[in-house]
Amino acid sequence: MNNKGVESYILLIIITLIILIIVIVFYLFLFSPSLLHKLIPSVPNI
Repeated sequence: MNNKGVESYILLIIITLIILIIVIVFYLFLFSPSLLHKLIPSVPNI
């Protein structure tokens, strides 16, 4: 198996996971800022 292909595949998975996490956090903040404030106390409660 090509080593460079495996590396790019792993990188693609990592990038996808990061984007997914950012989207989830954004939706949480958008729809329920109080919930996000409970999860992360450092975030100012709007």
